Amino acid sequence: MPTKSRRVTTVAIVLVVAGCTSDPDQRESAAATGSGGTTNTSGSGASATGSGAGAGTSTGGGDCALTQWEQKMLDAHNEWRELVEPPAKDMYRVYWDREIAANAAAWVASCDPDWPHSPEDSRSNLGGYDVLGENLSYCGGTACEDDPTVSDGSGKGDGEGWWEERHDYDWATDSSSGVTSHYTQMVSSNVYAIGCATQRCDAPGPFGWDGEWWWTICQYGPRGQAYWVGNKPYESGSGGLVEPPEQVFADHAGLCR
Repeated sequence: MPTKSRRVTTVAIVLVVAGCTSDPDQRESAAATGSGGTTNTSGSGASATGSGAGAGTSTGGGDCALTQWEQKMLDAHNEWRELVEPPAKDMYRVYWDREIAANAAAWVASCDPDWPHSPEDSRSNLGGYDVLGENLSYCGGTACEDDPTVSDGSGKGDGEGWWEERHDYDWATDSSSGVTSHYTQMVSSNVYAIGCATQRCDAPGPFGWDGEWWWTICQYGPRGQAYWVGNKPYESGSGGLVEPPEQVFADHAGLCR
C-alpha cells in the first residue's frame, strides 16, 4: 500500500518588530522536535490559560468550566468553521477537551523563545486520539494588549491570524499562495475536539525580542485531514455545522459538552 505523504511548505520567517505572527507551517518538520533553543522557565505572571477546562461536563468527570479566553477560542473556531467558503458538507462542531487543553498548557509553560512545535509523540495516543494537530502563534511588543487572553484583536492570542490565512487558500485547486496550514487545520471537517492555552512569558522572546511576549497554542483532535497531500480540509456542501457521532463522547474522557 502506498505511504501517504504529508505536505511540506518551505517558509521564510521574517521578524516584525513589536508585532505578532503565526508559527512556521505546521507541515514543516524542522521545528517539530522542540529540542532546540534556550528555555525561559520563569514566566512573567499568569500561568498558562487553558490548563484543563471546557464547556459543561466531561464524560470522564472533572471540571469543564471555561475561562473567558477559552470560551472565546471555542466559539471562534465554531464560528469560523461555519463561515468557510465554499460552504462545507458535514463540518463537525468542535468541543473543548480538557485533556488536550492541559497538554497544550504544559507545552507553552516552558516559554521557549524558539516557540517550536511540541514533539509529535507528546500529541500521540493522548486522550483516546491517535495524534493531535497543532497551531502556534506568538505576540510581543506594542501590538499586544496588556492582557491578550481577553483581546479581540487580530493575532493577539485569539487565532484570528490563522483564520486570515483563508485569503491565500484556493479550495477548488487545494493550493495556496502563502502559509495556510493553520487555516486548513482549523477548518478540517473531521476535527471535533480542541484544547488551547496561552502563556505570558519574560524576555528573551522569539527572534531576540527583548520584552514580554505571549505564546498561544491550540491542539486539535483528531489531526486535521488536510495535513495529508491530496486531502482538502472539507467537502463542499450545504454549509452549517453537524454534531459529531455520539460515540466520541464515550471514547474521549476529557471531551466536554
